[in-house]
Amino acid sequence: MIITVPKELKPGERRVGIDPAWTNCLVGKGHVVLVEKSAGHFSGFEDEDYEKAGAQIVDSKDELWSRGELILKVKELQEKEYSLLHENQIISTFFHLTEAFEPEVCENLKKAKITTIALEQLVREGNFRVAIVPMSEIAGWNAAIQMTWLLFEAPASLGVALANFSGAGPARITILGGGTVGYFAAKTLLGIGAEVTILENDLRRMAELNKLFSGRARVLYSNDENIRKSLKESVGLINAVYPMPDSKTIITREHVKLLPQKGVIVDVGGELIETCHYTTLENPTYTEEGVIHYCVDNAPSLVAKTSSKLLINSYMPYLIDIAEKGLDIALKESPVLRGALNFYKGKLVNEEVAKRQGLKMEQL
Repeated sequence: MIITVPKELKPGERRVGIDPAWTNCLVGKGHVVLVEKSAGHFSGFEDEDYEKAGAQIVDSKDELWSRGELILKVKELQEKEYSLLHENQIISTFFHLTEAFEPEVCENLKKAKITTIALEQLVREGNFRVAIVPMSEIAGWNAAIQMTWLLFEAPASLGVALANFSGAGPARITILGGGTVGYFAAKTLLGIGAEVTILENDLRRMAELNKLFSGRARVLYSNDENIRKSLKESVGLINAVYPMPDSKTIITREHVKLLPQKGVIVDVGGELIETCHYTTLENPTYTEEGVIHYCVDNAPSLVAKTSSKLLINSYMPYLIDIAEKGLDIALKESPVLRGALNFYKGKLVNEEVAKRQGLKMEQL
């Protein structure tokens, strides 16, 4: 099979769909790997590294896409990439079609008659999201780092250090959600020296968090009373909850006003805070209601070398089956791959995606 790896076009995206180690593995099994020139540069993988692993470096984006049978990407297709699609190609990337309403994307995928594997829907037993978990760990860590920086970045910051200095005492951060993102954000902030309140509404998870942190983090049930109480005591808020199709606003504009002027909101999930909208790595912040907002949705790209390795190792054991066995056999044998299948040769075959997009699901 011919596997191709384009350079990402999303603004600020520095990750790459394959590394030299997995390239060497695929080439060793008799497959052809084409990598777009400098695609891995920001992830610490140079063209020479890929060539040593047996890949061919391609300078032409048109050639790369036209030859590809299995295309490995990281972020959702960009508008410039629609015209590069060819019938019967298989594309693996984060599509997020169960979260955002994207009629144009769906129309282009159907029109091109391609097959798509959505990385966010690779789910193992126990509801373990194979590709989401490592990226969520990094997103939580990054949320804590960005919060720390934005609270003391001159000249417009609150001028607060998230550390427990003698005579000053620590500042408090509220984290909405105690899943993987929230846990890693809390773990990082506690390590820095901040006080942390985690708002969670799953009683079992609340008990787990209390045990994990041995009482060092305050864990409260997420309701309006506790949200208000926590925000009044905090200099910043991290939203670590990802929205579902029927999600409603949790943090209102009135809640945001409870934070101090020049306080900080770091939004990892999106859409659940009334004052938040997505930003980019090139222009990551804006101020509303006197509060600094950081709402970058691909923040793991900031540490591209680390996040690329973690991401690639998470999904390649599944995608290599497609290369080795062929698409149909791999899908038949792997419930993980079947669950991540959105489109099959242009047919929308995923129930979750069909529901979110308001489209009719077709039979595989």
